[in-house]
Amino acid sequence: MPNIANPSASPPPAPGEDNTQPGIIATTITVTLVADIVVALRLMTRKWVVKSIGWDDWTIIAAALGITIGCALVLVEVHYGFGRHKGDLPHESYVEFTRYSYGEWIQTFSTLMFTKVSICLFLLRIVINKSFVRSLQALIVVLVLSNVILTILWIAQCRPVELSWWAPETPDSCFTQTQLQQIILAQAIIAIASDFILATYPVFILRKIQMAKRIKMGLCILMGLGVITGCFCIVRTIGNWQNVNQDPTWNSVVNCWEVCIGIVAASIPALRPGYKSLKARIRTYSLSRSAVKIPEKTGTTKPSVPTKPSEFNVSRNVPVIPSAVLRPDISDTNAMCSTASAEDASNFSPEMFGIMKTTKVDLESQRTGSREGGTGSESFRDAERADSRTALKGAGTLV
Repeated sequence: MPNIANPSASPPPAPGEDNTQPGIIATTITVTLVADIVVALRLMTRKWVVKSIGWDDWTIIAAALGITIGCALVLVEVHYGFGRHKGDLPHESYVEFTRYSYGEWIQTFSTLMFTKVSICLFLLRIVINKSFVRSLQALIVVLVLSNVILTILWIAQCRPVELSWWAPETPDSCFTQTQLQQIILAQAIIAIASDFILATYPVFILRKIQMAKRIKMGLCILMGLGVITGCFCIVRTIGNWQNVNQDPTWNSVVNCWEVCIGIVAASIPALRPGYKSLKARIRTYSLSRSAVKIPEKTGTTKPSVPTKPSEFNVSRNVPVIPSAVLRPDISDTNAMCSTASAEDASNFSPEMFGIMKTTKVDLESQRTGSREGGTGSESFRDAERADSRTALKGAGTLV
């Protein structure tokens, strides 16, 4: 029926025409596979390159398992109508969608917590300042306690629990929609604040470590990728807040996208040692291959030995050094010694080519002077380098 109040408005779509399920399935599977592959590469790097697996790796494994479960829950939600309008679904399908959405939020809370705790534990492997260590430990406690409390509140939103998907708006037995959104908003505020705080930590941690500015800037960018997760959490929170209970199967934002981005951002900095090791292996292999091919291209011809006095420039009294002298062959050494006469050898002196003689005493005196003049500055620099190496070795990631 056309809109009488606004004749120019387009009529509403027919039931069943709007369907975003293929896009939800494709993007959910893609981001989940990317996150799992990145975590697998991180574990390979830690096991075979760094040779050290820490608590930050175990917590990111827990996050990867959680996002795999979340991907499965999203696919089941799609089966029951996620990606279509609520009005186009049978009541039984909507009830099942609500059941699995209830479980997906529990997974989202726990997986985000494991991801951020992994980032904190990763930074604890780098820092050596006590104030940074205590602040990161306090942040871990806040993340764990807040997410545990919010998860318990979400689970206990209805009494009995089955009313959470059968009749979520039952008065005196369930939280109101406003209260549920306040739980989601509290979780989002904690997640956004922790993302931005953890993204700024590398700037202060790497500030006093001696390394090239280009490398230091690159590490700050890699370790600050959590800002992307925080921005995505803002978008997710605004989208869910604006579509409270209007059309949840159509307007809801897929939570696993945010979680996958957080897992990838937390794992990329740990891949740097693996990248450097792979790059060195490829370079070594290419150099070995090129070294094998050199004799095939250039050949193995032996250099000629001077047998005529004409090879010396007698008019200018400057000897011409033959190629055999520059690149002597072992088999031609005796021929060179027997052919060159004493008179030709006397014409050759190092001073003609600017080669100056020196003594061991001069070199030792120069070394002693330079060592005595720079003792103070060198000891200070050695101390700074030792602190830097301690921090880098503790991380196992920035070396």
